[in-house]
This record gives sequence, C-alpha cells and structure tokens, in this order.
Amino acid sequence: MKTLEESIGIMKDKNYVTITHEKMNDLFSIVDDIEFSALRYYPTMEEIEVMKTNIPKFYAFILWILSNPGGPETKEEQKAEKELNRIIMKHTRLKKIKAET
Repeated sequence: MKTLEESIGIMKDKNYVTITHEKMNDLFSIVDDIEFSALRYYPTMEEIEVMKTNIPKFYAFILWILSNPGGPETKEEQKAEKELNRIIMKHTRLKKIKAET
C-alpha cells in the first residue's frame, strides 16, 4: 500500500519536501477530506522537535494539524501553530512543472 506521500509524489530532499503546486493542491484536498479533524490537537514543543528531525515523514501530519478548524486557544497552542507554520514555510520547495514542447 502506498503512503500518502508516495501517492501525491512528494520528493524528499534531505529534510525538505519538493512538490509542485498541483501536487500541493492535491495534498490540501486530501487533508481537507479527512473525516477526522484534528479536534484542537496541537503537539508540544518537544513533539515538534521530534518532527523537525524528519520533516518529509511528518509533512502531511503537520498540514492536517494546521487544518484544525478550531484554532489555537492557549499560548502554548499558539506557539505550536506558529512553529508548525514556520516549518512548512521553511521546508517546502515548490517545483515548477516543465512545459511540454
């Protein structure tokens, strides 16, 4: 069985995720369609440190957490959300699709 990352074509480059805009939209659609929302779950900073060691492995999970409809309520949750957003911004490399000639 293919993993989510294999299904959408995420390329793992060291600790970065290289993905096209089209595949990123596919990933967002998959995350949005997950029936179980994050139910206000935010990881601790210690858990985030573990995620940072292998961003490609946790990439879809981080997007799922950030899709949380409730948003952060505590200072700790706000800090976690900010750090998760920073991780996605820093570790995502958008790849252009080569035009067919």
